Amino acid sequence: MAYTRCTLQTAAGERIADAPLARGETVYDAVTRRGTVALRSTCRGSTICGLCRVTVEEGAEALAPVMADERQILGAGTAENVRLACRITLPAGLQRLVVSTPYWTKP
Repeated sequence: MAYTRCTLQTAAGERIADAPLARGETVYDAVTRRGTVALRSTCRGSTICGLCRVTVEEGAEALAPVMADERQILGAGTAENVRLACRITLPAGLQRLVVSTPYWTKP
């Protein structure tokens, strides 16, 4: 299984951790598996609650477009680099993804 680095950082840009992310695996699954930090969620990554919002600081241009159901949860007018971690999967060729949230803190 090929892994890519997903860097987790605070909204202020401070690196918290790197989570190995396999092709086809969501950011939510990788962060949950790693266990260093927690993503907010009440639906356990099933795209219902919308609490796992992250800002994609690097790599957003390579991600698949936001689907209608994700856009509905995010709301109209949400910045294009704000996504649900449970919907972000890595496309082929992307070697690094950097995501942040306002609530992560350095362990």
